[in-house]
Amino acid sequence: NNSSSSTSSVASSQRGTIMQQQQQEVHGEEQPLEQDNESQPLDTESLTESSRQHASSSSSSSSTRGMMHRCHTLYSELSLSEISGSFGDIGTFIPLFVALGRQRAIHVTPALFFAGLTNAVTGFFWDVPMPVQPMKSIAAAGIAGSLTQNQVTAAGIWMGIFMTLLGATNGIEWVNRIVPAAVVAGMQLGVGLSLAIHGVQMVVELSFVGAPDCILTAIIAGIVTYYFLRQQQQPAETTTTTPNEDSERNRRRRSLPPVGLYLLGVALILAIVKMVSNDTTTTTTSEENRWTWEPIAEWTIPHISQKDWLGGLLEGAIPQLPLTTLNSVISVCALAHSLFPEKRRARALTTTNTAAAGEETESSSDDVLSRREVAFSVGLLNLVACPFGAMPNCHGAGGLAGQHKLGARHGASIVFLGCLKMILAITLGVAVVDLMDAFPLSILGVMLTMAGQELALTGLMLSLRHFVGGTTNGSPSVELRDRVSVAILTSIVILGTKKTHYGAIAGW
Repeated sequence: NNSSSSTSSVASSQRGTIMQQQQQEVHGEEQPLEQDNESQPLDTESLTESSRQHASSSSSSSSTRGMMHRCHTLYSELSLSEISGSFGDIGTFIPLFVALGRQRAIHVTPALFFAGLTNAVTGFFWDVPMPVQPMKSIAAAGIAGSLTQNQVTAAGIWMGIFMTLLGATNGIEWVNRIVPAAVVAGMQLGVGLSLAIHGVQMVVELSFVGAPDCILTAIIAGIVTYYFLRQQQQPAETTTTTPNEDSERNRRRRSLPPVGLYLLGVALILAIVKMVSNDTTTTTTSEENRWTWEPIAEWTIPHISQKDWLGGLLEGAIPQLPLTTLNSVISVCALAHSLFPEKRRARALTTTNTAAAGEETESSSDDVLSRREVAFSVGLLNLVACPFGAMPNCHGAGGLAGQHKLGARHGASIVFLGCLKMILAITLGVAVVDLMDAFPLSILGVMLTMAGQELALTGLMLSLRHFVGGTTNGSPSVELRDRVSVAILTSIVILGTKKTHYGAIAGW
């Protein structure tokens, strides 16, 4: 009896223990829920703060990794071919820069320094050899004496405001929609022929022989240059290639002779000989001030009067605005689209993947450069840099064509050129204008002619790209004839009036 009672008591105690555990489990599930509900606001705030800190730190670390990766990519892409191509636009840059410096229409050292800084920034963020050149309409007015130094600066600031607004409001896309593709092709053809003709005229004005800088030098340089360049001629519009074919083509291009470096080396030798022999016909500064130091940045806003603001607007910015909008934004984007099909395909693939992930994409997903980005670039570089003494700058289709012609394919070439400009501005200062002024016209003329030829050829091919599939019984269709007619008319007006926007209006 005692054992049975003890056994029953043990069993009852076990049943009680089990019931207690079940009740504790039930209450244990409910009580933490109540506690969690009561402490939820406090935990949410702490978790939100910690998540913000974590997101900020992760974003900062990812940005740092992205910057380091971009620097490594630039270093790996820098080759003799890229360095050679970086000098493809000096045939346009040097004559305008020297003429503006000689006229005292710009602050020489800040102008060169900020031109180099803009080169470096654009080359870092864009994997395209995007040139930075003086705004030609404003430069022409400054060289002619129609604009003073302060008015040139004011015109650059006005252009910065206008182009930033066009980019911010997406007005540049509206301009692109109303400008037909045939007009853009005609602009490229006309500007290219104009540059090429000007390069030829620079050479023709020299003597045939009798001095190192002569027509014979230009002929020899041209023959040698075109002999090497014919090895790397490839059509702008290419068919789809495999990764192995692309890598093999890049390997062959990187092993080509750096023609731009050869031309630059000859030009430097002839320039030094000319300076040593005191054969320079003009100097930018007086003898006692030639080697004086000039700051790389100079705050110019207090020196600009109300009259300067008005003159810079009416005589500088307004005539320059259509030229910059059409040639420095729309035409440059169209040219990059034609010259870099491999970048176009890469961007199209990226945007396709983005669309597959459910994100919004732009309508022109295969554009190498966004028109809005380029408009913002032109606006910001003038709005930020001109108050510190920079000259009005923009991107140019001619410079892009010249750099592509001499081998530039990536942003590394422009970063190199920008660093070189900044070094020259810091070390030589005002004296750099005398060095550039001594550059032989025979070499500059050859480089300018090549750049113009590349741009004109691209414009002509752009106007004829619908030839395949646009024929009737083997003859060009009416649409093709109309396109070519518009392009030729645009070119004729540009060459006849020497005004790019006049040609664009006539073609439109």
